[in-house]
Amino acid sequence: MITIQAKLIDIRSIEPIIMISHSTASKLLLRHTDTVTLRYDLNELVASPVVVKGFIEDNVLGISEKYAAWLGIEEGSQISLFTRRPPKSYELIKKKIEGIPWSVNDVRTIVNDISRRRYTSLEVASFTLVSQFQGYDNQELKAVAQSMAEVGTQFNFAEPTYDKHSIGGIPGNKIT
Repeated sequence: MITIQAKLIDIRSIEPIIMISHSTASKLLLRHTDTVTLRYDLNELVASPVVVKGFIEDNVLGISEKYAAWLGIEEGSQISLFTRRPPKSYELIKKKIEGIPWSVNDVRTIVNDISRRRYTSLEVASFTLVSQFQGYDNQELKAVAQSMAEVGTQFNFAEPTYDKHSIGGIPGNKIT
């Protein structure tokens, strides 16, 4: 792990990426195929490094404004950078692939790690695929729904509130 200065740059990407100089990447033994974790205070972000020459100064990390905001950093902030290992909760996904059901705590841990951006897109896809192909038992389904609600934005309307959903695409199935 090192501490490195952040520089906000105009990076427009769907996935979190950082830019780092070739010289700095070499010092860190960082390859373009590695995945890194950035940490600032209690916030973490998993990103793919783009190694460049002549675009980013040595000992500086280029990051988009979008992901800088996620981390809570500003231009010049010192952030921790280290080569990433998959989160321990990823082992739980492998467990489910083998047909072993998740406990409520397993589900909470996975959903929390995904919501805190500790997973790569490929790892999120693994979660989605195992959910599709292995399915959930009733306990797992309830845990997934509750965990997603807990990590998401919640509204308090201060009075009884009801929600109506449609399964979509079937004419005449709407009831109000």
